[in-house]
Amino acid sequence: MNKYLEVLDSDVQQISIIEGIGVTKEISDLVLKIYVRFIELRLQMLHPETYTITPTDRGKSKKVTWKGTQKELLELFVELQSKGWIDKIESGDKAKVSHSICNLFDLTPTQKKESSDVENSFYQILKGKWNHDENRHEYSLPAENKRRFSLIEYNKK
Repeated sequence: MNKYLEVLDSDVQQISIIEGIGVTKEISDLVLKIYVRFIELRLQMLHPETYTITPTDRGKSKKVTWKGTQKELLELFVELQSKGWIDKIESGDKAKVSHSICNLFDLTPTQKKESSDVENSFYQILKGKWNHDENRHEYSLPAENKRRFSLIEYNKK
């Protein structure tokens, strides 16, 4: 990996992409950057606990503090979904989506008990309850006229 990074830093060195075909340094570097990124992602996939993102990749992230309830956050995502701003959250993806939302939002102000797990709590809300008759998940949301985010317009794209 270090050798590839040295080649990228060099003004004269480049890799040979296809034997016998010459390409410019610029094209060679673009292909090499793609290859290096592929290797990094592969390493992360194979060894997630040992892989660390370098400071040049990303700065420290900061969560956005959610000042409503977890049900209100769910209502926001249901509204964004129903108005076409985000894709439908599939049943098999709800745990991953819940984890992503909890990585974006600080939900500690929504904790009812200090010992409660906010991520699991939000997942339970996002998961909803299974309606066997209609063969779908349902959420316990306020009536349409009482919802906080009902004024979000439909996505026209």
